[in-house]
Amino acid sequence: MSVNPPAEITLAICTRNRGSRLSACLRHALAQRCDIPWDVVVVDSASTDDTPSVLAAWQKEFPDRLRVIRLERPGTGRARVAAAESS
Repeated sequence: MSVNPPAEITLAICTRNRGSRLSACLRHALAQRCDIPWDVVVVDSASTDDTPSVLAAWQKEFPDRLRVIRLERPGTGRARVAAAESS
C-alpha cells in the first residue's frame, strides 16, 4: 500500500442524505489529476439514508485519498467548519 505525501490541497464536500448522488460526485472528484498532493474530505452532516455506507465503500477503495467525517447533528455551517478544521 502506497502512502501519499501530506495534502497541500483538500477538496471539501459537505453532504446530507445524498447517498444516491454521492458516488457520481466522488467518481469525478477522485478521477482528477494534479501535480500537487491533494485529498478529498467528505463531511456527512448526520445523514439518515445510505450516505454512510456509500462513504464507507469509497473510503475502503481510496484510503489514502479520501477522508470521511461524520457529524451527529446536521448543519451546513457545522459541516464547513469540520471540513476546514480537518484540512
